[in-house]
Amino acid sequence: WSSDVCSSDLQCEMCNAKFSSAHDKGKRSVTPYDDENFIEQLKPFIPYLAETKFLGGEPFLSDIYPKICKLIIELNPKCKIRIQSNGTVLNEKIESILQHGNFQIGLSIDTLNPKRYEKIRNGAKIENTLKNLDFFKHICQKNGENVSISACPMKENRFDIPELVKFCNSNDISIYFNNVVTQNFTLSELSEEELDELIKYYKNNS
Repeated sequence: WSSDVCSSDLQCEMCNAKFSSAHDKGKRSVTPYDDENFIEQLKPFIPYLAETKFLGGEPFLSDIYPKICKLIIELNPKCKIRIQSNGTVLNEKIESILQHGNFQIGLSIDTLNPKRYEKIRNGAKIENTLKNLDFFKHICQKNGENVSISACPMKENRFDIPELVKFCNSNDISIYFNNVVTQNFTLSELSEEELDELIKYYKNNS
């Protein structure tokens, strides 16, 4: 499932309405996955699942995802539940669900620089996301997993990547990189000279 099922609270500058409902003033597509009948249809399959993935938008804003997660915990508690979040949404309801399931959480963080983070992830504050990261890390460790970070290397944050990698290394966090192809953001639009400079910069950071 993607953003046609759950909304987003951020307007990430490299995204569009296809991936974030916030770009479309919160307007959601009509989807057949919202009613209770759909959840009932899932029940015969859930006991055979080894792993599930919940993406977004922002999964923790979804009305239906918590219901599905609770069903997985009830019918197949060993099933790995992977959630990719922007890390900005955390409340008692979410905390309660995460305490009981076999969850692995990934957060989308592209830079630790506060101003650039707030510009890229429009609507978020880095200090709040890092505070929530500590809770998600605890949940993952309880399940024998590492919390992970997915980063989008782009023109704007390209020199911030080594600092982000060092942060992950120091805090036992796995890191993954997304290939950004959005026009005006992708690294492929850099000149040959700019790419050479970036390669040298990365080589000087172990």
